[in-house]
Amino acid sequence: MTQKQIRFPPDSDEIAFISFNVNDFKKDLSALIINESLNGACFVVNKALITKSNPLDPGTIFLVQIGALNPMRAQIKWLLEVDANLLKIGVELLE
Repeated sequence: MTQKQIRFPPDSDEIAFISFNVNDFKKDLSALIINESLNGACFVVNKALITKSNPLDPGTIFLVQIGALNPMRAQIKWLLEVDANLLKIGVELLE
């Protein structure tokens, strides 16, 4: 997990929404934004909300809406289990 770009904290009122359908954005999962960069971001999600039909695995491509930005394609680069309930996700923005 090497960081190649400068990371910035999110605005205090920002949240990210993840859509597993890459053709039609729908707020399937909400995520707390840990940090952002020009080409990526780090989120934390509640593991209880992840389903087998919508898994989060390295390489998964999905749509993400970060704060007020338009939804964009992203790919999971890494995962880190924080504890029994939380999963930290590193993503690369593809647009």
